[in-house]
Amino acid sequence: MYDPDGTDTGREWVEVYNDGVASVDLTGVSLVEGGTRHKIASYLGGASTIASGAHAIVADRPELFLADYPGVSPVFDSAFSLSNTGETLALSESAESPDVDSVSWPAEAAATGGKSWQRSGEAWVTALATPGTENADAEEVATTTTGTSSSGGGSGVSTHAETPGLSTYSPPPALKVSAGRVRLAPPRTTLRFDPVASVADRISFRWSWGDGGSSRGKVGRHSYRFPGRYAVVLYARTSLGAAAVSRTTVTVAEPEIAVAASPGDGGFIEIRNGGSDELNLGDFSLRAGSGSFTFPEDSIVLPGASVKVPAETLGFALKAGEAASLRYPEGAEVVASTTTATS
Repeated sequence: MYDPDGTDTGREWVEVYNDGVASVDLTGVSLVEGGTRHKIASYLGGASTIASGAHAIVADRPELFLADYPGVSPVFDSAFSLSNTGETLALSESAESPDVDSVSWPAEAAATGGKSWQRSGEAWVTALATPGTENADAEEVATTTTGTSSSGGGSGVSTHAETPGLSTYSPPPALKVSAGRVRLAPPRTTLRFDPVASVADRISFRWSWGDGGSSRGKVGRHSYRFPGRYAVVLYARTSLGAAAVSRTTVTVAEPEIAVAASPGDGGFIEIRNGGSDELNLGDFSLRAGSGSFTFPEDSIVLPGASVKVPAETLGFALKAGEAASLRYPEGAEVVASTTTATS
């Protein structure tokens, strides 16, 4: 698929077929395009081989391919940009060995409108894309002519050879969704996910959070208890039956924080981020004695930086000998180095 509907960027893909009797490790093969060798890698720890008699997809952006064609597998990752005006593409094990296979397409192939350049027997044809399944048998041609009777009645007629009337059925519009950007967060903080969909139809959403949890609803909210790297998967389906899948990643890391306090009306509480990533303190709270302050949304401390929150912003002043603590949105105390305030 070198010229998909809409923008080509990131949405081009190549299908390969294993016609041998043994599995093939595709990660040991390169895609050669325009004289450039592109490595092929497994996607998100998925399959590295193609079984005998099976198809596989090599995509420029696997996440965009899976949004266009949910459920197709296996999918491999690479990086390439295919020409819409004809070129040669090859699979190669090394620069010194002969190509495993190759294909060329002419500028006049015109594989547009959701069509791809496919092998049909010994020939190559332009037909609607069939990723993960058998190729089309022949080039698709659809020529139905309709008109109006010229001899009274004014009823619609068709030159179609079949006797039934023309169907008014239209397939549901294609659905594409995005689960959103890659996220970085501390544990015990609630993350909000606002998906984007390509159609305004009624859509049902289901979220899988990667830690055993799941939820339903357009807006997803989830809190992770333990550090780790989690795959978030969004399933969407319209009331007309169109479906799509999207995924993103959440990295949860314990913050490296130190808290220092200075008492009095002109005092402050200082938060230092000792980690290598920025830290979002939104909904975290500072507590000292009977005083409490909650950070507003997107209160971000840069890596290796610190912020001082003055007493007038806190709404309370620390007393001499009083300790200040930083707490997660859920109320648990953050593991941090706390300095006792002194006069």
